[in-house]
Amino acid sequence: MRYALFFLFACIAFYTQGQELDVFSDKPLKQLYFRYAEGSLKKVESEKWIKRWGRFDGLVLKAFNEEVTGFDTNSTNTLKLFKKTYPHKLLLLHFNGRASLPEFSKQYATSKDYLYFLGTTVQTLLRKNEDKSTLKVKDASALSIRKNLRNNSHEDVVLVAMNSDGTLNWDKTEHAKLIDLNKSGVITIKRDILNTGKLAGDADQIYIAQHVAKGPFSNNSQRLWEYNWFDFDNTQPSLAQTLPHFLNAKLSSNVSFFDGIQFDVLTEGHRTDNIGYPMKIDADANGKPDTFTPGQYDKAHQSGVYSFLSELRAKLGNKRLILADGSYANQRATWLLNGIESESWPDGGDPELTQWSSGLNRHNFWREFSEAPPLNYIKVAAYHVPKKGNIEPTDNNRRLVVAAGVLTDSAIVPAFRPRGLPFHKWPEFRKLKNIGDSKSDMITLLTQELMPVKLVKNVEVQQKFKAQTLNNLASPIKASHCLALPVNNEPTVVKIEAKLVNSEQKRPRVLYVGNQSSQQHSFVGDELFTSWFSFDEVTSPICLAVEGGVDKLELAEISYTKGRKVEARVFEKAVLLANNNSNEVALSKKDLSVLATESQIETLMKGRDKITIPAKDMRLVRF
Repeated sequence: MRYALFFLFACIAFYTQGQELDVFSDKPLKQLYFRYAEGSLKKVESEKWIKRWGRFDGLVLKAFNEEVTGFDTNSTNTLKLFKKTYPHKLLLLHFNGRASLPEFSKQYATSKDYLYFLGTTVQTLLRKNEDKSTLKVKDASALSIRKNLRNNSHEDVVLVAMNSDGTLNWDKTEHAKLIDLNKSGVITIKRDILNTGKLAGDADQIYIAQHVAKGPFSNNSQRLWEYNWFDFDNTQPSLAQTLPHFLNAKLSSNVSFFDGIQFDVLTEGHRTDNIGYPMKIDADANGKPDTFTPGQYDKAHQSGVYSFLSELRAKLGNKRLILADGSYANQRATWLLNGIESESWPDGGDPELTQWSSGLNRHNFWREFSEAPPLNYIKVAAYHVPKKGNIEPTDNNRRLVVAAGVLTDSAIVPAFRPRGLPFHKWPEFRKLKNIGDSKSDMITLLTQELMPVKLVKNVEVQQKFKAQTLNNLASPIKASHCLALPVNNEPTVVKIEAKLVNSEQKRPRVLYVGNQSSQQHSFVGDELFTSWFSFDEVTSPICLAVEGGVDKLELAEISYTKGRKVEARVFEKAVLLANNNSNEVALSKKDLSVLATESQIETLMKGRDKITIPAKDMRLVRF
């Protein structure tokens, strides 16, 4: 019911130039082009570019210069003409929500809006009349020059004037490039790289800290500076106000043709240990070692990101879509965002689709509870597997991921070329385009009937779940309860319908369900939501945990079956069936009875006793 009301609202409230976008239609397959359209946007004449990229339901692409450069007035005019030619097609601005090239972000960011490693003091005189300065610093380990940075780029540092009491004066700063560093603490810097003016100061009166930086991600030699989204009691970040103002001004003027923004790597959590970082971060930018707990880090970063999104939503209203990267660890702001991007679904390192159920749960939750109108999309791309590199999806798994998008009403973004096939010529696309409008949401079919199961307090099993957060200092989640299920090496499906009890927060929590061999997830919020979990075999007890404790959970149903599940969705002319099990599944007329009327099922069966779905594949069965 809630989704139906949301979609009705979407149809009324969200139009582009009076026209509803195709991506919100009832057709089964929604398709978007991704950032690979950017290169030609910079150099191909407008008419050719529009013809080439007008085949799908829209595009997600960069058009600012915050991460890669080269976009200019011609790029803007091409996109403006594209929208005029195809008013029904989506144009979504892809914008880096974690870092930016400083030449771009200086339009809205101050020095304190960036994230730095813990710094040190300069022990020699800093002169104002030098383009390069050689200085002695108190602690050489506070700075680091990484080898083999792309494009021969350099690390960047900030110089901050110190007050008489030793505190930092962030109103007096200068940015510089770190050219050389030795173990004794003698450094060479290139001064005033943003042309904001040079500092001067006596020995021990200037603080120096290194930028937390990424990239570069283009031919540019400048690294991207990470934003500081941490919002502590002793900090007053301004970026949560200035960036929404900047983006709203842009979207209200020269790039008003964009229907919204997709924030890349805008995550509610942040790594806080030095895994992948050469030094410790200084999250509150006071020049002193951090003493925060993992929970305090998480709360502060969430507060900053949510303040930014709340301010942006207030500026944009419901006129524009706002999306962000949406793994379980990345983002949960369902009350502020219209949806999520899933990169290499269901997870970036899962080419075998072991987290199939977790992925379906996540997309269905966002579809039901995000801001209206809901829009999620799945980027079907190579998986990055640690120690194995990039692995392209097999043909059957690619079809399953496309099916997952159709099942959850998520748009599909083809992002690799299987055996050289163009994006629009994947075989499954043609089959899914002529089956009519949708007649149902996703339906879970079972080979055996569900039975109730008790949740019992865990005494003996030491089951722990890896916390779904980017904060790598976070402790594992211990399971306090387990399901009273037999451990019998048989396939098992678990259904849980639950909500949070007396929740004072809009932010949903992660529900952890699994055992020693398989850990799966869903979200749980302040309204009832149904989650499904599938296990090939049960070799150890299946346990359950939720952030904050199971006592925060109100269970409307918890049941199981010793069988397998298949996902289905009904359309005017066919039924889409997806089987992620390692064995083929045969469904009888009785198994399919929940899909349609008896006469429609007879038409579907076409005289067959059962309909078989191949292992790890999808099947389209026409009426």
